[in-house]
Amino acid sequence: MYQDNIKKPKKLTLISFIGSGDYEEVNYLIDGKQFKARLSINPIIETFHPESIYVIGTKESKWNLLEGLNYQKIEIPSGRNENELWQIFSSIAEGIMIENTEIIFDITHCFRSIPFFVVLFSKFLCFIKKQTEIRNIFYGFLDKQTKESRIVDLAPLLEMLDVIDSLNSLEKYGDLKDFSRLLERKENILRNQFPKSLREIKKVLDRLTDITEMTYIPQLSAIAENLDSLLQDDILFQEAGQHFKPLLFLKGRLQALATRFKIKPEWKAQLEIAKWYNENRHPSQALLVLRETIITYVCQKKNLDFYDNSTRERIENELNESRKEPRNELCKLWDKIAQKRNETAHALMRRNAHDINPERARNKIQALIKEAEDFLLKFSREMANENND
Repeated sequence: MYQDNIKKPKKLTLISFIGSGDYEEVNYLIDGKQFKARLSINPIIETFHPESIYVIGTKESKWNLLEGLNYQKIEIPSGRNENELWQIFSSIAEGIMIENTEIIFDITHCFRSIPFFVVLFSKFLCFIKKQTEIRNIFYGFLDKQTKESRIVDLAPLLEMLDVIDSLNSLEKYGDLKDFSRLLERKENILRNQFPKSLREIKKVLDRLTDITEMTYIPQLSAIAENLDSLLQDDILFQEAGQHFKPLLFLKGRLQALATRFKIKPEWKAQLEIAKWYNENRHPSQALLVLRETIITYVCQKKNLDFYDNSTRERIENELNESRKEPRNELCKLWDKIAQKRNETAHALMRRNAHDINPERARNKIQALIKEAEDFLLKFSREMANENND
């Protein structure tokens, strides 16, 4: 019986380029084998046996050298200006029909800026076709003296771009998913040879991502401790240096993240979490955590179990009662946070919601976090001084 969830094997597609040069017969070296040919496409086809072949070139390209080859022709302009570059992009995007495909690029005979364009187009393909993977980007380095052309794989350049994307996601949004996907991709390649230390760090990063997405505050401290412990292991970075160098670039940021989430007392850690959410463009979650920070603060101030639900509920009710007649700074602060949180929690569902300025709302949350930080730190210092006296 047919099942929709059966994973179909990916087709292999070769996308090659041909220019207008005088292509002499050379000795191509690929995958430990040697082939005599005028074009790199021939040894690549013989080695990998793609199911479909596209060849891209201009009117001036040496199309006659492809006689007898079963391929689909895509003619493009030379790419002398921005308009022609967009024409190239459109021609390739519309001319290549791919679905559930592994792609091999052959850029040996590219011209002008096309190799650079191929790298950008590869990223675009992977974005619009989720089941598409770039398997190889081959380039033949010709030694004119020996007439040998060693075909090398430049696909690791794409991994470098992925690393930049993942670092950008972390920098802007505190998001580690992209980086975890890079680790997962490497694990799928290495399989049983994937080091245990890298497998452990991936699990922790996945867990940290899940927790921050769902705003499970109590678990953040424990996972931060776990992450910090893993980052102290020299073996991790030795194995990263061998198998996954991008982790070396992320070490400082991960250590800073772990340190930030594991501070004491707990209300101070939660305040840092609220600041972190706001810095990483998640103001609604920042507001949610800030509200819980006040409850945790009051619980700790009264030596109550801040993890006990009934205790937190009682403190929340007391703070809500104090909103009717705010008597002190804490009550006023809670009232401001509660109002802003209620607006956010109900998605601003009111008649004049169209007048809301999102930027102004974010600034108000930023101001509330700063006000809460100033008050809580000031009060904690005063309490410490009283205890010392």
